[in-house]
Amino acid sequence: MPSFLTRPSRYGVSYNKLYSICALIYLNSTMAGLDASLIGNLNTLPSFQAFFGTKSSNTATGLIFASMQVGGILGAFTLRLADSRGRLFCIQMGSLGVICGALIQGFSRAVWMFMVGRFTLGFFSTLACRSSSIYLIEISPAERRGTIAGLYNTLFFLGSILATISVLICESMYKGNAAWRIPVLLQCLFPAIVASGVRNIPESPRWLVANSRPIEARDTMASLHANGVLSNKVAEEFAQMEADIISYYLPTMLNDVGIKEMSTKLYLNGLYAIVGWGAAAMGARLHDHFGRRKMLYNCTSALAVCMGMLALSMGMYYRTGESRYSLLSLLAIYTFGIIFATGYTSMQPVYPAEVMTNDMRARGMAVATMCGGTAGCINTLLAPTAMARLGPMFFFLFCAWDFVEAAIINLYFVETKGRTLEELEEVFNSSDPVATSIEKGSKERVF
Repeated sequence: MPSFLTRPSRYGVSYNKLYSICALIYLNSTMAGLDASLIGNLNTLPSFQAFFGTKSSNTATGLIFASMQVGGILGAFTLRLADSRGRLFCIQMGSLGVICGALIQGFSRAVWMFMVGRFTLGFFSTLACRSSSIYLIEISPAERRGTIAGLYNTLFFLGSILATISVLICESMYKGNAAWRIPVLLQCLFPAIVASGVRNIPESPRWLVANSRPIEARDTMASLHANGVLSNKVAEEFAQMEADIISYYLPTMLNDVGIKEMSTKLYLNGLYAIVGWGAAAMGARLHDHFGRRKMLYNCTSALAVCMGMLALSMGMYYRTGESRYSLLSLLAIYTFGIIFATGYTSMQPVYPAEVMTNDMRARGMAVATMCGGTAGCINTLLAPTAMARLGPMFFFLFCAWDFVEAAIINLYFVETKGRTLEELEEVFNSSDPVATSIEKGSKERVF
C-alpha cells in the first residue's frame, strides 16, 4: 500500500497533541525574541537613556547590551543537565531563572543591577531555549522535522514585535521610568506560562531511551506520531533509537542613514520583526522542501551581496546626503533581514542538533551556543566603536565573511532532510558524507 495512505493524518489526534506541545515550547522562542529585542527599543526612550547613560553608542552601551550574551555563553555549560536531568527539567528551571532576571532588571536602581539582571536572564534563557530546541527536534517526525522544529526559532520575531509594541504603548501612556520598567517586567509572562505547562507534557522519548526507560519512550512515540498505536513506522523508529547585531543596533543604523525621529525608528524596528517573522515561517517549510544545504548556501551568498550593497549605499549617503541612497540602504537592511530569516532563523537551533548523535546532542548544542554567544558578544561590544570609526567599511567585513561561510557550507555541510536522527549516522560513517547526503537527499520527497 502506498506510504501516504498509511501515514497518520497530520491533523489527527496524535499530531494535534504534538502541535499543542510545540505551541507551548514555542513560547520560549517568543520569550527569547522579546528579551533580545527589547533593549534596542528601550534605548530609543529618553527616560532609559537618561537613567543609564546610553544616549550615544559607546563602550558602556555595548557592555550593557552584551551582559545578556555573556550570561548566555556561561549558561551553555549548564546544558549537560539536559542529559542528566532531562529536557523538561532544563526548560522549567531555565524559564524560572528568566523570571528572576526580568524582575532584577525591572526593579533596577543602578546600571550594575540592570546588568546583573540581563546576565541572569541570558544565563537561564540559554538553558531554557537550547533545551527547548533539542526537545522539539527529538519529538518531531523525520519527514516534518524541519518545519515543526524549525518554526520554533521563527517565533523569535513575535517576541521582537511584542517588544516594539510594548515600548510604544508604555512610552505613550507613562512618563518617566515607568515607560521602560513595565516592558522589562513583561518579560516574565511567557516563561511563567512555560514553567507551568511543561509539568503536563511527556519527556523526550530519545532521552527516555538513553536513560533506560524504553517502555515510556515507546508509548510517547506512539501517542505523538501514531494516535497511540504502535505502528510499523513507530516500531522501526523506536528500534533505531535503541540501536542563534542588527536588532540591537538597527535604531543606530537608521540614524546613520538619516532616519532620526524616535517613533519612526520604533515603527521601522517593529516592521523589521514582522517581515522577518513571515520570512522565517516560510523558510521553515522551504528547508523541508529544498533541503538544508541548498537553502543555507544560496541564502548565505545572498547575504554577502546585501552587506556589500548596504556598505556602498551608506557610503554614498555619507558622501552626498541624497535621500535615494538612504532609501537604498533601508532596502538593503530589510532585504538582509528577509534573507537571513528565510535561510537561517528556523535552522539555527535545528541543524546543529540534527548532525549530532543522541548522547552528544546536549553537549554539542552547548558548544554551538558558546561559539555563537562568543561571536555575538564580540560583535555587540565592538560594533558601536567599529561603526563609528569604520563607517560603511564595517559592513564590507561582513560581506567578506559571508562569502567565506558560503564556501564552507558548500564543502562540508551534509544534507539532513527527510532522515531520522538515527539514519544520519549512516551518512557520517560513509567515506564522503557530503556526497552521500546529496545522493540520498535527491531520492527524498517531502509532501
